[in-house]
Amino acid sequence: MWSSLSLPARVDRVEQLRATADSFTTDEARRLAYKMSIATALSDSDSADAEFDFDLDLQEALSLSGATADGLAREVHEALTRA
Repeated sequence: MWSSLSLPARVDRVEQLRATADSFTTDEARRLAYKMSIATALSDSDSADAEFDFDLDLQEALSLSGATADGLAREVHEALTRA
């Protein structure tokens, strides 16, 4: 649960996300990273403001449009509900 985690300040987190995202050299790698983040966030079946903020920061760091991020999240949801 996010409330029990000690997250870095948002400004530091965004900087770290951007540095990591820069290491992904293909669109496919960026999309896979985003999908993994969505699957991880869904694993506890709980939603929190911190997760929403992180998701927006990650979309920005990975240079994903809102529409692309929504599509990727939908793919993850569909895959998990079929399992």
